[in-house]
Amino acid sequence: MAEARGVGGTSGRGWFGYVGLGEVTGTAKLAKDVTVARDGESVPLLEVARADMTREGTSDSDTAEWVVPVRWSRSVAREHAVKDSDFFANQNIAVRLTHGYTTKRLEEAFEGSEAATGSS
Repeated sequence: MAEARGVGGTSGRGWFGYVGLGEVTGTAKLAKDVTVARDGESVPLLEVARADMTREGTSDSDTAEWVVPVRWSRSVAREHAVKDSDFFANQNIAVRLTHGYTTKRLEEAFEGSEAATGSS
């Protein structure tokens, strides 16, 4: 893998861990401006997102939700997220991993996991 990237996330209950390794394929955009494919049609992300990404409808780039497109190389369901108290952690949803221990452990943890279909 040329670049290791980890994708994790948070919920109201805190950080749930890394859910995949993939490559960011585009620039960050405000969630309110992103469309995704659903049943062959392009629909606003905010209509299909499982999380409240609206931040009360804000367009303020400092407080709004941002998303990046990802080409998944390996991923798991959130309930199988990989956590370790020694992992590099960051508040961002996608991050370039350079922390050797984290990269090595995630490569091991996601070995053989299914790649997600499509880009998210």
